[in-house]
Amino acid sequence: MVAKQGEVLTWHFAHVARQENPECYAGALNLIRRLAIEDILGKAVLKLPECHVTIRRPSRLGHSDAKLAWQPEFERWVDFAMDAPKGATVARIHLVDGEIAELSVEATESPISALPVAVGDAGMIVCRFPIPAPKHLRTFEAAMAQIRATAAWQWIRVPAGAAQVKRAIEQLDAQDRLEAARIDKLAHQRAIEAGSRWAGIARRNRAGEAFLRPRPAFGPPPTGGGAEDALPGRSPGCTLTFYRLPDSKLWVRYMRSDRRYVVIPFPGYQWNGWENDLPPAVGRYDPELKAFVLDDVFRGMEALAALSSTVKSGRSLAEFTSDPFEN
Repeated sequence: MVAKQGEVLTWHFAHVARQENPECYAGALNLIRRLAIEDILGKAVLKLPECHVTIRRPSRLGHSDAKLAWQPEFERWVDFAMDAPKGATVARIHLVDGEIAELSVEATESPISALPVAVGDAGMIVCRFPIPAPKHLRTFEAAMAQIRATAAWQWIRVPAGAAQVKRAIEQLDAQDRLEAARIDKLAHQRAIEAGSRWAGIARRNRAGEAFLRPRPAFGPPPTGGGAEDALPGRSPGCTLTFYRLPDSKLWVRYMRSDRRYVVIPFPGYQWNGWENDLPPAVGRYDPELKAFVLDDVFRGMEALAALSSTVKSGRSLAEFTSDPFEN
């Protein structure tokens, strides 16, 4: 490789590699890399560099990060492959904490820069060194001394099971759970506050407009088979809860046989546009069920109660044969 340039004293790596064609640049590089691999694997104990990694975990607000300095310790070689191609694993290392790290060795013509570090099932460390200049290739000893002096050891993956890494992940997940609980509590408080505002509006409207509207006359609710039809999908024996909202609008809440809680106008007393009368804090209108579905039952109940002037419960419509809010 170099002899063709006239530097006859330079050790001819391609020749030693049994590739006498001086044009075989790849053969020379392969030999240099193999010498580095043999030198590394010949060490009984390998001093591993410290790894600086940012642990990132998904969270309710996007993601959360923790910076970690991890110092692994070499215990023993597990297995190795001297002839592994470039980019492949040449050996596996058993670490003191029980985790496994893979080793890759690369000879490069490019400047050596920092590599991003990830978290995975197994660790990965790469030894990268620049190809020695011709003046460092005149003897085996000079070549190896140059490789050792310029080699850069870089972690590109840390094992998730390593004690420090695992602890950092657990701490981030615990922080996310606390943050999620805080967000849920805040949303719950806002739902109650929204319900209170609606209740205040309802009371003011009732005080100012009740005398302008005639009181609706209530007759007996459907009985027999009609009672079942009046509450579609009702779970047998479930409790009914009745609410009076502004303008004498009456609602009933019950549980369906599919375990979902719904709210509908009191059977027989629907009005135009009722599908848009309840706020999002209560639930969402389902056109297929023709009812408001309470995705969060407790929040929906609190919001309805805050909106209502009167709330009553019972087991059947028959218990409310007159005005369900009398007595």
